[in-house]
Parts: sequence; structure tokens; C-alpha cells
Amino acid sequence: MFQSLTLSLSSCHLNDGKRESSCLILLVFCIKKKLIESAKEGYYDALQRASESWHENANDYSPSLRYFLGILIKAYTELEERLKGTGTHTSGKSDRVRLLFETSLNPLRKSDIAERCPDISLTTIERTLKAMLDAGLISRIGKGRSSAYVRKD
Repeated sequence: MFQSLTLSLSSCHLNDGKRESSCLILLVFCIKKKLIESAKEGYYDALQRASESWHENANDYSPSLRYFLGILIKAYTELEERLKGTGTHTSGKSDRVRLLFETSLNPLRKSDIAERCPDISLTTIERTLKAMLDAGLISRIGKGRSSAYVRKD
């Protein structure tokens, strides 16, 4: 399996439109989600190790493959975290916003909530934040566009 995955990844360099397109889409996704950016040094290290002995046709693709699989694991972990609480039919959009505060240790801005729950409108996010503020569940830090919200303990 490891060899077939290595072969399929190395085939990204071929001039086959489908393979090239799928590799580019995956790469754009990973870059957009800043997964590669957060592990840039590991990328350059894997690239260097995979390129050794390339001129002698004796290079090893496994460092690149291990790096790539690590990025995929991070992507799936992030996806799972974002989808947490959305699988139940009783979970409404306001409930999902509340759930974000239960699972986050950091203050959340409206933009953070919108990024994690792209199907929830800004109006719903604002309405839920106001209700949570009124109920004393969260507190606001800052004012205006830079304001963030944090769960009260």
C-alpha cells in the first residue's frame, strides 16, 4: 500500500489532467487552511530528504509521503472538530454556536464562529451571542470589530 501511495503521489508530476487537477485541488485546500503553513519547516525537511540521490534515481519518497499524510490527518482532525455536534438532528444553529464556546479555550470573534460554521448566517451568530451575553454565559472583550467573546466559568 505504501508503494502504491508513493507512486500515486509521484504521478502528480505527469501531464495527465485528472491526476494533476486532483493534486492541485488538494494542495490548494491544504494551503487555504494554513495546514502546510503551520508546518513549513517539516515540509522543507521532507522535501530535502526526498530529493537526496534524485540524480542517481535512488531517492526515497517516504519523507514526503509521511509529511503529506500528516497534513491529511491534521485536515481530518480539523474537519472532525468543526463538525462536532452537527451530526444530531436536535442540534440547531444556535446550539452549535454555544457548543463552540464549550469546546474552545480561546476567545472567539464573530469571524471565528463564521469560519468554523460557514452555514450559519452572521445574523444568527449575532442573535445567539446577544442571548448568551444577556444570560451571562459569555462576556465580551473589546469593542467594535475587534471584540471577542469568552465563556464565563
